[in-house]
Amino acid sequence: MLAQKYSSFLDSNDFLCLPIGGCGEFGMNCTLYQYASKSIIVDAGILFADPHLLGVDGLFPDISNVLAEVGKIEAYVITHGHEDHIGALPFFYKEHPAPIYATPWTALLLKKKVAYLNMEYLLDDIRLVQAGDTLDISPFSIEYIHVNHSIPMACALHIKAGNHSVFHSGDFKLDAQSELEPFANLNRIAELSQQGIDLALVDSTNASSQGSSGSEKSLIAEFSQILKSHSGRVFFTTFSSNFWRLNSIVQACAAGNRRLCVLSQGMKSTLDFGAEFDMLSLNSPVFIPQDEVDFLADDQVALLVSGCQGEWLSGLYRLAQNEFGGIKVKTSDLFVFSSRMIPGNEKSVLRMMNNLKKNGAEVISPFTHKNVHVSGHAYADEIQTLAKTLNAKNYVPIHGSFTHLKTHFDLIQSSNLSETTCHLIENNALLILKENKSIHHVPPPEAFNESLFLDSESRMPMSKVQLRERLKLGELGGIFCSLICQVGKKFFLKQVVWKSLGLPLDEATFKTYAQKVETSLAKSLNDKFLIAKSPLSEAELAEWLRIFVRKYFAKILNKKIVVIIALHVEDN
Repeated sequence: MLAQKYSSFLDSNDFLCLPIGGCGEFGMNCTLYQYASKSIIVDAGILFADPHLLGVDGLFPDISNVLAEVGKIEAYVITHGHEDHIGALPFFYKEHPAPIYATPWTALLLKKKVAYLNMEYLLDDIRLVQAGDTLDISPFSIEYIHVNHSIPMACALHIKAGNHSVFHSGDFKLDAQSELEPFANLNRIAELSQQGIDLALVDSTNASSQGSSGSEKSLIAEFSQILKSHSGRVFFTTFSSNFWRLNSIVQACAAGNRRLCVLSQGMKSTLDFGAEFDMLSLNSPVFIPQDEVDFLADDQVALLVSGCQGEWLSGLYRLAQNEFGGIKVKTSDLFVFSSRMIPGNEKSVLRMMNNLKKNGAEVISPFTHKNVHVSGHAYADEIQTLAKTLNAKNYVPIHGSFTHLKTHFDLIQSSNLSETTCHLIENNALLILKENKSIHHVPPPEAFNESLFLDSESRMPMSKVQLRERLKLGELGGIFCSLICQVGKKFFLKQVVWKSLGLPLDEATFKTYAQKVETSLAKSLNDKFLIAKSPLSEAELAEWLRIFVRKYFAKILNKKIVVIIALHVEDN
């Protein structure tokens, strides 16, 4: 049990639900369920980092506090393969190994990820599951239920333990026109509703968008019209993981007699996955390699490129900078952004669009042509349809900022669901489902869980303290000073090496200041030694030197820079 923090609230027959991430932010989706002292974790995602977090690709929850109380995890149960649902899984698993249950598409993505991280040992614990399967992870029974989303084989979950029944939506939409996968299994959800659902946790991403999200199928006709009406090359950009969108572009190119060149490795991998599951054929004559693009007329070519969120050094970024090998932007080119802007990415995306336009290209996006994108997340009408189908006793909005959770909460409150009580909670708030079906809400303890930060390139987790040190150095600049000194009755600087990092001083100016510091240091330290009642330890001396140097340069730069002292003391 979560004994230390919540023991006074618990009973042996209680079913516990603890959102660890995803309730208060977009990403980092992770929920813990516990019954009879056994626990499972549903999804383990990352939150993509803001640009100001230097050298950080993402954030994920530090679950050490939770697991110190919970103990062993019985299983990781994954709804689908997007990074905000699987990105943290290798790091969780490394410290807390347990079987991982995932649909085949998600399993392929995990295999690719762990190969990159050199964590192949995780592969032995991946267990494949299909929509319609029921897992027996005692004391839990977990049924995978097919839903529509922007990635294949996404599923909602029905979790039973004791006499408790819980529905976890994962990311979903309701796409009745989908061609390559069936419509979300509302019939099965209705059957479960008849049996009684005590608690439902439902995606809030598009709760503020009125109507329905629209069908992926509708884009094929729109893309075909764009390809038909434009006389130059057409570049499409979208999320590399969105197979349905990539497939719609492939179909539009085939219908419009355009050859398609895929420029980005991530998109190639997604199309490879589709071919592996017989969802498309890579042998189709529609595909051409990059070296054949220039042999065709511009009105016979379309290209797929990643970077729809303005990612630095992505294919689209390099095209906008005219730094993409072998392909230059032409004034006759059209760039189609078939994606929404993730909140926080607006500046990067708009800057890239601006650069494309400076090169003479035309750019269209959902802002100017609403029919070039449909969301993978349910709009308000679809959320209401699911909520009415569930008819759950208790209902909790998840997946989104507090504003999105509150909008979802208000939507359900206004939906005339007389038997449903809606709860507005954030990360680390504990929901306790009692045996009599009542529910208790325990607010989160302060600083119960903090985030870890995924370092770029190394892919190693960093603590908040480590990140703060990096950001401080990046913001203020710093000085590294290596000193060898002799200490006896007097202090003598034997050798000093200086190095500045990120300071607004040229090398000659910095050298002049450094020489003045050395002179001042020697005098000040000798004065300090004369009046000292007891000799300074090496650590105390190093700290005194650090503060002295920082104060000296603070007068020059008007800020307290980072100073690192490497000190070696020799006796006279």
